[in-house]
Amino acid sequence: MSQVGKLYKFYFGKIWQKNWLRIIIFTILIGIVWWFVMPWALMKAYKGSMEATHSEAYQNLTPEQKKGWEKANSFSDGNRLRFGAWGQDEFKKWNRERIEEYIKKLQEGDEEVKKLGFNEKLRTIYGWQAADNGSAFLVSTPWTADNCFFFTQTEGYDKVGGKNFWQMLFNISWWNLCSFVVLYWFIFEVFDKTFFSPRREGEEATVLVMTPGIKRSDIIWGKILAFLTFYFLINILLFLIPFGIYYFWLASVKDFAWFSLLTLITVIVGPLLFFGLIFAPYLFLGSLVSGGKWIFSTLIAFFPVIWGGLKLLISASWPYTLERTFFDPIWFTVISLVCGIFFLALYYLRYQEEDLN
Repeated sequence: MSQVGKLYKFYFGKIWQKNWLRIIIFTILIGIVWWFVMPWALMKAYKGSMEATHSEAYQNLTPEQKKGWEKANSFSDGNRLRFGAWGQDEFKKWNRERIEEYIKKLQEGDEEVKKLGFNEKLRTIYGWQAADNGSAFLVSTPWTADNCFFFTQTEGYDKVGGKNFWQMLFNISWWNLCSFVVLYWFIFEVFDKTFFSPRREGEEATVLVMTPGIKRSDIIWGKILAFLTFYFLINILLFLIPFGIYYFWLASVKDFAWFSLLTLITVIVGPLLFFGLIFAPYLFLGSLVSGGKWIFSTLIAFFPVIWGGLKLLISASWPYTLERTFFDPIWFTVISLVCGIFFLALYYLRYQEEDLN
């Protein structure tokens, strides 16, 4: 086995050894509670509220009508109805058309739009986007718009070769990475314990001195491969497995090839691009200024909220244009790769010149 392979196994084992409790907690909170317990509890609460509010009307329903109401408000069939039945696609299409119409008015400088106050803008933009994204918390849930289109495979997403299909896969992957996994006190903490703590604690110096044939470049690549493997696996635990359960349980049309593409982008491609865009700059900047790591990671963690607030506060179309351009699969891939190569090269040069002792 090569030296890089040995270091990869060593650091991968260290990641699980040092972070096993965090991994268990997040797997339970997100993989189980968020995906399954919360939807079930909300469905039960909604059903109970409807029964209490419309108890008299419910009693007047025929047995067949009662059966239909129970089915629509059960966890299994109620969610299944979200994915295709009762005009789901038409509702999502209507939301998207309203958003596009509003953006067009912004671009044309419509006076009525400019005169809208903060509260009106909040109701107008945020309401439609929350309905379209399926969540006001900026996280990917089984019933977001893109997920529903993926499940029902309609409205422009029925052709695998089309641009919209790839954009949808990137959207799902991006929201997953941004919302579920890249939390500064979890993934950034794991990253710190993999790249920075061993140097601070003298572990790397010991490895170099005590292990014949080990080079500094071997340590870097061993750590990167170990962290990326962890990143791939945690995406499988926190997103792919729960999403897959919903897909094969509730989807109106099941296609393993479609799900395989989502798996590839979400579990492999997405983390690689995110590593280049976020973690490579974080690695280099963190090696320069130790205190800057906390600022950088916190800004990244809360950036979706900051960006969403910016779009609400200003009456301009450029944030939407910038967002659509930046998150286009081609541009996002190019930017991430260039950013990753540039900052990794800077870190590599700095790391090679530093005295680990």
